[in-house]
Amino acid sequence: MVEIFKKNLDGWIKEKKIDIPKGKFEGAIINYDYQGHKFGNKFLVGDTGGFTSGLTGKGIYSARLSGQEIAKIILNPKYVPKKLNHLLKIKAKHESLLKLFEFSGPLREVEYEALVLLVKNNFFKKEFLEIVS
Repeated sequence: MVEIFKKNLDGWIKEKKIDIPKGKFEGAIINYDYQGHKFGNKFLVGDTGGFTSGLTGKGIYSARLSGQEIAKIILNPKYVPKKLNHLLKIKAKHESLLKLFEFSGPLREVEYEALVLLVKNNFFKKEFLEIVS
């Protein structure tokens, strides 16, 4: 799977004419294993809370939103974090897609490439975004 991501990144870099002669491909593991955000009087937000999407790797919006919502919970214990709950529903959809890829075995790369092609198509992109958001 990493090879596919690297190939796509390399293609994007060439398309944008970005010169990175001394650059190298690196990454780091980011926690996306959400297990809850409130533990007694302790709260977890952002990457620490596992709010990052395992499917997209995006986490800045989730970190900001979870921080804001949890701050409101701390200030008002009766606050209902609707935005945070919505984020967690989207995250659950992302995790379902990840499980599909995980159990697909040899078809995984074909599924991923098909997904990338579908998302590039305006009609399917809209449909896909409605499914995962």
